[in-house]
Amino acid sequence: MAGSYKGGVFQRLVAASYKLAPVSDPAALPAFQELARKMSRQNDFLRHDYRFVPSSGDHYSSLKQLRRSIDAQRQAGKRRADMYVYSEPPGPEGDASQQGHPVFSNDQNVMIRGVHDAIAHLGGGHPFSARGEYGAYNRHLKTLCNVQDARAGRCLAAAALFTEIVGQTSYFYVYGQFAPQKAVFLNDFDYYNVGLLAPASRLNAFFVAQGKDLACRPDFDPEGLAREYPVLSEELSRQVGGPKVRLADIPSRR
Repeated sequence: MAGSYKGGVFQRLVAASYKLAPVSDPAALPAFQELARKMSRQNDFLRHDYRFVPSSGDHYSSLKQLRRSIDAQRQAGKRRADMYVYSEPPGPEGDASQQGHPVFSNDQNVMIRGVHDAIAHLGGGHPFSARGEYGAYNRHLKTLCNVQDARAGRCLAAAALFTEIVGQTSYFYVYGQFAPQKAVFLNDFDYYNVGLLAPASRLNAFFVAQGKDLACRPDFDPEGLAREYPVLSEELSRQVGGPKVRLADIPSRR
């Protein structure tokens, strides 16, 4: 995937959409359950080579650090290497809103993140960066879904994986903090072609593909966007410096 997505239109749209989405949507539940089922099957194959250890912080600052850790354990004769995975703190008993994830248990969350890091980052060579996270999503998607099903929108797990990976990491790079866990669909985006809007999204009237990112259309109408998407428009303006900043000034690349 060429170029840096950090701070571009696509990443900002995803981050804003994720931020504005509710914590959960009952319609998304089957997709997240399907993702957990598929990831559990992948974990069955990985459990002989890795032990995913919950960590209260981000244990690895880079893919190189993760690879060095795994390689050192292998060289020391440890067949089942420890891989540390950021774990959400458990919420107060009885307060579901404070749980790590609205669908996954904390153990499932650790498993899913560990499987993703092993298959998509370590196995795929994708670094922990804005571009690397999107590349890791692409790699992992192809191990979870039939390509034709994913392209046609028939793979339930793709919608959940997009929220989990592209949604959360976009939020992180735009807002500078870990995203709150959500179980929702981000329907405005193409789950198979990262960087593009879904063909049916009304946002296509305002943004257009430019390379592998999005840009404001030449005839971009910020007032029209504000009328049709008032909350999203306000959030995008807030991201780039306040309500007086023109949305057309959002860079497509940095």
